[in-house]
Amino acid sequence: MLIYQFVATAQIPQVTDPAEMAEIVTRWITENPMMWLSSIIGILFMLWSANIWVFGLKHARNLSTRNAVITVAIPVLAYIAYTVWQLGVLS
Repeated sequence: MLIYQFVATAQIPQVTDPAEMAEIVTRWITENPMMWLSSIIGILFMLWSANIWVFGLKHARNLSTRNAVITVAIPVLAYIAYTVWQLGVLS
């Protein structure tokens, strides 16, 4: 019941300018702590899975640990850079 009352009384501004809408969405993404937390958790899970990938590649393809790390590091670093850029830290 409480959620319904909150949603029913919410004031949603009508935005018709696409540039204004883009600015509102960008500001919401970069300033919202839940978006930051979600991105940080995503990066941590990506690093965890990278660890698993390294040993998987090492044993599946008979690579050295160094070559497996290099192979996995390329997409993982690209993902992390994109996530940080998306948050507006690198822009």
